[in-house]
Amino acid sequence: MYDKTRFSNNVKHLLKEQGIKSTDLDASIGKSSGYTYKTLSDASSTAPSIEVVSAMADKLHTTVTTLLEANFDSLTKMEHYILSFVTKLIKKTTDGSLAWKAEQNTSPDTQQFYCDPLGGEDKPENPLFVTLPCNPYDESCRIQCRYYSRFITNANYIPSGNFFYAGISYGKQVYITKLTEEGASPSNDAIYELYLISGEQVDTICSSALGYHLVFRKTLQELYGLICEAMLHFRLEPDAKKAIDSFMED
Repeated sequence: MYDKTRFSNNVKHLLKEQGIKSTDLDASIGKSSGYTYKTLSDASSTAPSIEVVSAMADKLHTTVTTLLEANFDSLTKMEHYILSFVTKLIKKTTDGSLAWKAEQNTSPDTQQFYCDPLGGEDKPENPLFVTLPCNPYDESCRIQCRYYSRFITNANYIPSGNFFYAGISYGKQVYITKLTEEGASPSNDAIYELYLISGEQVDTICSSALGYHLVFRKTLQELYGLICEAMLHFRLEPDAKKAIDSFMED
């Protein structure tokens, strides 16, 4: 539902933060001078169209969801920083400049993972999984690996979708996971978690299970959905595209 006060406050906050004049925003969205000022004024009762909101979001380097759902006045500086990071992930996913991949052995069917105690070839090479204790005197015992959330203390939450990851700066990979409570109906609200991983080091970013800000739940869900959609289309690795470009130019 459109909340006029929230939308107006968010636009004003981002205009001030980014040093953008309302008249510049008017020009970028194809509106006459004064449109933004009138739309954000208390006297205005007309809601802008979704096309206008989308154009504003592009100019303000954010997303429609953030512009409509966030409450910047209630966010801490760190929450604002993290929201900006997730927003940029969404924009780079949308324009195809961020190469996401689905990690092997983390499909929706792998609620629990098992591997040969001697080989361990089936164990996911992902520090988000832990090896549970196994009786060393039981030859029939197989090692069991389980997802370990750094946000949720309840161990009954399990992966309900692929783990997606993408490389960013400083050798870090950003991971997003989708979880549901074990035994719960698939229609129940899922939990989304975001991490940075480098080798065995895990850095927590944010989770839709924490906090009272609806915007984090919606933005993480939006990001995960966009990644799933992107996986349905062809994509070339940068080196492969360079090779094809070189061949086509010959």
